Amino acid sequence: MAKRLRYSGEFLSLAGNVWRCEILQEAASAFPEVGELTFPADEPLTIEWDERSPEEPVCGSMATLTIESPGDRTYADLYTEVPGDIRLDVYRNGALYWSGCLDTETYSEPYDRGAFYDVELTFYDFGPLGRIPYNLTGRKTLREILESALALSGINYGVIDEAITSTKFTDDTAATLSALSITSENFYDEDGVAMDYEKVLEGILQPLALKLIQKAGKIWVFDINAIWQQKARALSWSASGQNMSTGMVFNNIKVTFSPYADAAMLPDFVYGDTYGSQYINTLHTSTLTPDRYSFYQSEQLVAPVDENIEFTIFRSNDPAKCTGLASIGSLNRYFKIYPMLGGTESEGVAVGFQGGHNPLAEGTAVLKGISPGSHPQTVALTTKRAYLPDLSAEDRNGNLIRIFMEMLADPRYNPFEEPSEDIGNERYNYEDFQSWGQQAFIPIAIVLYDDNGTALYHYRNAGITAHGHLADSIPACAAWSAVGDGWVTGDAPFGDAWLAYYDKEMDLVNSQGCLGWKANRQNFGKPWAEGRQASKRKLYYSDANNAKQPWVAYGSFKRMPDGQYIPYPPVGGYLEVRVYNGIYIFDDTDTFHADASGSFAEEGLYEKLRWLLYKAPEVSVVKRTLTLDDASLNDIEHTGVANTNAKEDLELETICGTVPQASPTARGALVRTSTGRQVAQLKRNNRTESAEQLLIGTLYSQYAGRKLVLSGEVNLDPEGPGVYLDDAQPATRRFMITGEVQNPREDVSDATFLEVRLDEYTAE
Repeated sequence: MAKRLRYSGEFLSLAGNVWRCEILQEAASAFPEVGELTFPADEPLTIEWDERSPEEPVCGSMATLTIESPGDRTYADLYTEVPGDIRLDVYRNGALYWSGCLDTETYSEPYDRGAFYDVELTFYDFGPLGRIPYNLTGRKTLREILESALALSGINYGVIDEAITSTKFTDDTAATLSALSITSENFYDEDGVAMDYEKVLEGILQPLALKLIQKAGKIWVFDINAIWQQKARALSWSASGQNMSTGMVFNNIKVTFSPYADAAMLPDFVYGDTYGSQYINTLHTSTLTPDRYSFYQSEQLVAPVDENIEFTIFRSNDPAKCTGLASIGSLNRYFKIYPMLGGTESEGVAVGFQGGHNPLAEGTAVLKGISPGSHPQTVALTTKRAYLPDLSAEDRNGNLIRIFMEMLADPRYNPFEEPSEDIGNERYNYEDFQSWGQQAFIPIAIVLYDDNGTALYHYRNAGITAHGHLADSIPACAAWSAVGDGWVTGDAPFGDAWLAYYDKEMDLVNSQGCLGWKANRQNFGKPWAEGRQASKRKLYYSDANNAKQPWVAYGSFKRMPDGQYIPYPPVGGYLEVRVYNGIYIFDDTDTFHADASGSFAEEGLYEKLRWLLYKAPEVSVVKRTLTLDDASLNDIEHTGVANTNAKEDLELETICGTVPQASPTARGALVRTSTGRQVAQLKRNNRTESAEQLLIGTLYSQYAGRKLVLSGEVNLDPEGPGVYLDDAQPATRRFMITGEVQNPREDVSDATFLEVRLDEYTAE
């Protein structure tokens, strides 16, 4: 589908300029004929830019086209189309002058006449963007965001002109829209709901003191400091009726930048499919809607009844209803545990579980999903990708990435109830896990991608996992180069990374890494022991040369919060975590090794598993300290005094900007496209400051003292934005149009001109 010419017409202005108006509509093929537009003698067209103050970046406009209807309701069908389908292009002397799409919200025409009455059609350029949600992902340049917005607005324009801008990087290269980038995640809330494009454009332009306007067939991006330095045009009044007044002044100017710097880098997982207490008492032998299975008190081995239901687990494979993850495996299901008499409410991705009410050894349990103990090397879940900006070596050393995932690996029929005296809740299997399930490992992949989706690096800790190793640094496996661990180029093969589960107090002889919900801990590998009696066991690990080294439980590891801590990647990119099906469980006496294929020697405890569930992984950035605090960033406030005699303050809240120091989690931080580094300072008019301080400088220059405001009818200026001189004012006073209504028939404009100044503010 493309826009096809449907109506066209011309009129001549009083000064002899030819104005042509074309109405185009989405259609699969050209219309059989192009209708001719007939215009009334008085004001067939007006183009209006609402008045915008210096701090308002988006200067939208509307055109009102008045045409004569040759018959009853000739143009009424134009309002049956969806927004953006119908466009008006205005040409002046053959050159594109203005473009906008039809407002489909309102329509009005005389109903008491059958023909030859006037109909007004209203078109907007940027107005529809307030109803269009942002739809991009990943890191984008500000230019790409603007181009996307303009494409969705449906308007026609020649080029995007950035010639009238003055902001530079500290090395004096131009800070153009293409030279600055930002991550798209900044424009989505915690639930994944996107801002509309109008707010997004305001967000990327305002901190840079930029303004956006359509004029003379172009899209112009400019700033007041640069426009002041343009060659001035003469302000040409057309008649009497002009007015002079003064503009606003402000006392204090405050700019608050919200960097959206939550340490958590991924959206929360939400199970949104059907569940509830009305779906209970379901046996495990039939296909039901919704997909659910109820579990009972463990002693109820025959004829369970509703009153004994402990919990019901619901399953779904609908990604539209279960959000927060990129995907799950074809054999996996999203799950939701709904407690009744017991259990804990939880949700995530199920590898598999054994239903039925009899002991696992009897062979009558019904498998749901993959066997909890199987290791098919298939992906169970993939997270969405989290953007990590490029950091200097110093800043990388100050931050760590935390991978956190809770899992439930349990042999009990009911994993939320203590084993009963009989075998109803797998008492003997439970005791085996207590005795010999000291550690568990889940295979994962941690991969860093570039903007194009190419795998740059993956994280490897297979060497430390296989050999076992402890060090008195955090994290222990940051770079054990002897076994090739750390960040490795390319995509991740199976077996290169593992999450470790063990007792938080690091009692690896008498405790276990499974049973109930467990969070992963820092992976320091698998120590093993000599001697079977607990009192005589000597734990050790094998170093890179396979020499036995004594195992020491460093206190720093005991104090570490849950999670796997890995070094910040060597370059910026998008971090993805893949979690595989299966779990590997070991006691402290097993030979533990990895061969070239990544397979592990197995004790066999997992064959007794009835449950293996994963909660959604969490990825966060933490500071490299003993306490491993979240690397979050609070709102940043900048203030400047404009006029102490003024009564009112001006307060702005921005969602994009510059950060004083590297903050990996700051989604709203502007990034230099060429380097991928976050921007701390910019330069304008020989001032080097944060973007927010430069913005305050621009606003100070406009609001520190009273500025003249001139308004009235002027001869229409068909050019783009500019600066004007008035014969009745000294040449030091320069003016900029802040709003106008153009009348092309009469070649005049009813306009407002505000006196503007070059940036002159100096921060105290």
